[in-house]
Amino acid sequence: MIDGIADKYGSRLEGISLKEKLFLASEIAKELGELTSGLIRDEVYLLAIHISGSLKADVKEGLLEALVAQIRSM
Repeated sequence: MIDGIADKYGSRLEGISLKEKLFLASEIAKELGELTSGLIRDEVYLLAIHISGSLKADVKEGLLEALVAQIRSM
């Protein structure tokens, strides 16, 4: 499956638009979140609302990158 994706869209998925990459990241994160045990604290829900409504796109991208790096190191 992964080889087919790389063949079709490039090894770094350069054949997929930014919107499509963000969609894929969102879907993967949603699924992994559902598979992970535990609860989400109310303060984190509020933080998500704050981030969504008040940060610029480049800051959100940096935050997303930092979160992915932290997830990978867990």
